[in-house]
Amino acid sequence: MEILTDYKDLVGKKIVFSHMAQFAEQITLATEDGCVLMATFDYDESEEESRVRVMYPHLVIQVLNKQDWIRNELGRLGIFDIEKYKEEQRIKQEKEKEEYRKKQEEKDLAEYERLKAKYEKVVNK
Repeated sequence: MEILTDYKDLVGKKIVFSHMAQFAEQITLATEDGCVLMATFDYDESEEESRVRVMYPHLVIQVLNKQDWIRNELGRLGIFDIEKYKEEQRIKQEKEKEEYRKKQEEKDLAEYERLKAKYEKVVNK
C-alpha cells in the first residue's frame, strides 16, 4: 500500500477504482497494486483556469478518515486498508527513529573519544 504524490507514478499501473463525483473536491484513483492517488482542483478566478494538485499523504489520510464510502470501498476491494497503512507507517517511523538514535550514539561516542584523547594529552603534560 502506498500513497502516490506524483501523477506520473500512475504510468504503467492498472487503475481499478476511481471516484470523481460531479461536485467532489477531489479525484481518487487506486491501482491494482494498492496505490492511491488523490488530487484536487485549484481554481484561479482571475485567469478562469484550474490546476490539478496531487495531495500529500497526510491529506489523503485525512480525507479517508472523513469519507467513509471511499475508505470502505477501497477496503472492500482489497486495494487499501487505512489501518494497515497507518500501522506500516508507525513501524517505518519507529525504524527511522532507531536508526537515527544509533547514528547519534555513534557520533556522540566518536566525539567523546576525540575529546578524551585531546584532554588526556593536556593533563599528562
